[in-house]
Amino acid sequence: MSYRKREKTEYCELCRRKTPELTVHHLIPRSQHKRKAIKKRFDKVQRLTQILWVCRPCHSMIHRAASEYDLALHYHDLESIRQLPIINEYIGWIRTRPDDYMPRVRRHRKAKH
Repeated sequence: MSYRKREKTEYCELCRRKTPELTVHHLIPRSQHKRKAIKKRFDKVQRLTQILWVCRPCHSMIHRAASEYDLALHYHDLESIRQLPIINEYIGWIRTRPDDYMPRVRRHRKAKH
């Protein structure tokens, strides 16, 4: 049986910017699909088809804002993701940037021993 994803949008569903490339964010992260708690709460169709089309910066920010388990249990729709304070603040900031703006990602350095 094949499951169809929603049609790709022309803009990021989180920040609403019209960016050149969009990525698929699984509202129920794929890494969580086999967990018993997730299987009880969401059927297979929901686990595979609940997605958002988001720009790369927003996609990265979603995954920085909460663990994949928390995303699956508590933040599995657009409105709940927008309610996260860090996401809400980020959306306000990124909307002031041009559509093709890609923020630099700061990586944490490993501590030297």
